[in-house]
Amino acid sequence: MRTSSTDTAPPLRQLVLVLIVLGASAVVTAMLVLSRDRAVSVPPEVVVPTVEVMTVHAADVPITIESTGRLEPVARLDLSSQLAARVTALGDDFESGAEVRAGDLLVELERSDFQLAVARAEAALAEVRAALELEEAQAETSVSEWKLIGTGEPSALVRREPQLAQARARVGTAEVQLEQALTNLERTRITAPFDGRITERRIELGQYAAPGQVMGTLVGVDEWEVRLAVSGSDQPYLAAANTFDPQAEPNVRLFLDGDGGPTLAAQVVRMSPEVDPRTQTLEVYARVLLDEGMRPSAGRFVQALIEGRVIEGAIVLPRSALRGGDEVLVIGAASQVFRRPVHVARRDSNSVVITGGLRPGERVVVSSLPISADGMEVRVLNAATPETAAPNGARVLEGSDQ
Repeated sequence: MRTSSTDTAPPLRQLVLVLIVLGASAVVTAMLVLSRDRAVSVPPEVVVPTVEVMTVHAADVPITIESTGRLEPVARLDLSSQLAARVTALGDDFESGAEVRAGDLLVELERSDFQLAVARAEAALAEVRAALELEEAQAETSVSEWKLIGTGEPSALVRREPQLAQARARVGTAEVQLEQALTNLERTRITAPFDGRITERRIELGQYAAPGQVMGTLVGVDEWEVRLAVSGSDQPYLAAANTFDPQAEPNVRLFLDGDGGPTLAAQVVRMSPEVDPRTQTLEVYARVLLDEGMRPSAGRFVQALIEGRVIEGAIVLPRSALRGGDEVLVIGAASQVFRRPVHVARRDSNSVVITGGLRPGERVVVSSLPISADGMEVRVLNAATPETAAPNGARVLEGSDQ
């Protein structure tokens, strides 16, 4: 069989074309690589964070404790009846919100039955007193007759001592009954025992009053106090409570309408003996010092600042100085930061009081620094003063004792 030479031509031509294409591609790639600009290696720029710092100073720091409470009158009385009788009169000022003076008539009960009881008691007393006088006369006669016919001292029976004792007992009982009748008659007039304000009236004219029934509520207007809830952790910093003295210096400031509103002064007069196990708070009672003629409203909400004890040789920092736990960032000599654990004696929403871990003159970072490591370099923007970090508005100046 014969084979034509033209049968091998197409595969050979295809192979040649492939080799040409590959060679051209290799040449183009080489030219591109050789003509490409070489990348310039630039070292990364180091960014030094900027921080605000405070130069710390030790001082005697007066602790101020924040709290809230409500104004309440010291005197509060439920007016109740001690008798069973019909209401025959009501005082003109016995209305909710009205002020009354001590001795003003509030309620009068029907008196006729009690007046009759007084008359009967007076008659009974007069009767037994007359019987006693008669018995005393008979005793004198008996003793005189004994002396005429007998010798020695007359006996108790001769002196009629049993009869006299019985008569005197009857007089005593009658006197007590009269006193009780007079007291009941007096109780038909219910008066205000002190100057105050009526907060509620629960009785109407003509209504029958039962013993123990509350007819209204009277609160005092001259003496007020506020009950403040203090965290149990603040108990060591509370000063001792003292008997109320209007001439003594107040140790509580009360704000009626927030920081910008009117203020009242008060004195801590007593506190609960133990911390409430449920709320972990301690109740502190402060007596309010009122200006002449001032009449606050019961239940009014107040904010309070209580002056506590003084911590000697302490350092005050803003709350922002604490990092994580009880640590701060201290600036070293080469503007590098180092973490330092500190002892926090007390903290509030704005500041912390440090009693260990820092030395006066050291600089502490008080601004935000999200990432930090020991030895990291920083740029110090300025140095704040401790005055800006005094707790609850107390000013602690550089170089001063407090």
